[in-house]
Amino acid sequence: MSDEETRISRLQEHLSTIRKVAGWTTERLGEEIGVTRQTVSNLERNKTPMTKTQYLALRTVLNHEIVANQNQALAHVIRALVDNPVEDDEEELGSEEGAGEPVGAVESLSNVTEMYAKAEPPSLAKMSTAVMSGAAVGISALAAVMAAATRGLGRSR
Repeated sequence: MSDEETRISRLQEHLSTIRKVAGWTTERLGEEIGVTRQTVSNLERNKTPMTKTQYLALRTVLNHEIVANQNQALAHVIRALVDNPVEDDEEELGSEEGAGEPVGAVESLSNVTEMYAKAEPPSLAKMSTAVMSGAAVGISALAAVMAAATRGLGRSR
């Protein structure tokens, strides 16, 4: 299983817990990513597999929650359950192999979460300002990716 597939699987496995730490209902999370409450429920109960597009949308809104509300607890939970669980060994997600290579969207979102989990409170405000100023561009890019993926599947919203 690739690093991306592993992270997607872990997010799906722990989605209910992460949603609750964020203080969101299934309905609210669905609204945030543009799906129904039932879709979120199906993901949480593992009735349907999480797609990469859904993963990217979820990580984007969760990272926005972390940044906008300086929610380090959420960052720590995501980092512990999805990005760097204790059972990972050096050869897996945290390996230094491939350092300096371009990172994909999945790893990039994990890096943002890690940055906030490790930040000291005075740094959070500065980081939030910097991230929020680029948020509109990032969200627009994500929306374009999601629209392209939807078109590629022959569906439209």
